Amino acid sequence: MRCCGCSKGCRLCRCTGCWLYPRVLHSYLLLCHSSQTINDATTKLLHNNQSLDNFLASKDLLSNTQALLYLSVTAKGVDPVDGITTVNPEGLTAATGVHAQAFADRLATLGLKCNVVSAEDYRPAMFEKLIWISTYMLVGTAKNCKSVGQAGSDHKHLVENIISELVAAVSAKEGIAFQEGTIERLAAYTDVVTDFPCGVKEFEWRNKYFYDLGDEACPLHNGLLRECAEEGKIGFELP
Repeated sequence: MRCCGCSKGCRLCRCTGCWLYPRVLHSYLLLCHSSQTINDATTKLLHNNQSLDNFLASKDLLSNTQALLYLSVTAKGVDPVDGITTVNPEGLTAATGVHAQAFADRLATLGLKCNVVSAEDYRPAMFEKLIWISTYMLVGTAKNCKSVGQAGSDHKHLVENIISELVAAVSAKEGIAFQEGTIERLAAYTDVVTDFPCGVKEFEWRNKYFYDLGDEACPLHNGLLRECAEEGKIGFELP
């Protein structure tokens, strides 16, 4: 098990008493959940909340095993919260690739769910998670919300409008089709991680994908992002 290098101590890493290791992990695995360590990606890659297609292509890793983690760890030392929702009782975590079933089996030994899917089904699921983090964090930051739950409840219509906008933009750009019910799925997941704090971070790997699609495709998203920049609510400069 290789540590991702997270300075805060990653619950998935051996160095903090991992809930995956040593009971079920017996092969090389690299978790990249932060842009700070993502350039170390290698044979098996798990990722969460990030748009990695261009990076993976540059490393000739587009066909490697990938997992979309709907797991939340609220504090160091606590058990993970699984992505099981009222809309998706089978869980939202998904894996694809040659090692996908092995990874799902390992999670299952810990009572965590994982759906093994085709590469074609994985892509819209990956973008849906990217839309979740980009939308709820952005709305929450712009509206001074303490959590994603508050963003979803106090600004429901804005959240839904941005999600719809981004789904349409991704569909047009990537030529992929989303299953019906994206708004409901993401709202149900937000209920599971309702206390997760808001903050627009790791722009290069998250909101930048949508920002680069342009104002014609993403007017609400891009306008709100610029509003946050003008009000000093983000710690980086927009391109």
